[in-house]
Amino acid sequence: MSFLNFKNNRELKTNHKDVIDPYEEIGNIIKEARIAKNISINNLSDLSRIPISTLSAIEKNNKYLLPKYPFNRSILLKLEECLSIKDHKLINLANR
Repeated sequence: MSFLNFKNNRELKTNHKDVIDPYEEIGNIIKEARIAKNISINNLSDLSRIPISTLSAIEKNNKYLLPKYPFNRSILLKLEECLSIKDHKLINLANR
């Protein structure tokens, strides 16, 4: 392998790691907002009527348990409402 090929392969791997997963960011925003409002995941579930397992999957970015479209959109809208997240921040991230 030439130095040029090695360098290009290394750059590709580095660039791939720099890609931000919007659902990881969504989970972080939800968790931070929930904690800032001093709401437990159980209370958020009661307030939003979203199952605890779904909320946990969103916060932990567990792709196997995340709801699929169009359910995820309505869930994110409900969470924006319950957690007072402005400007459709979660929806905009999900649309990336």
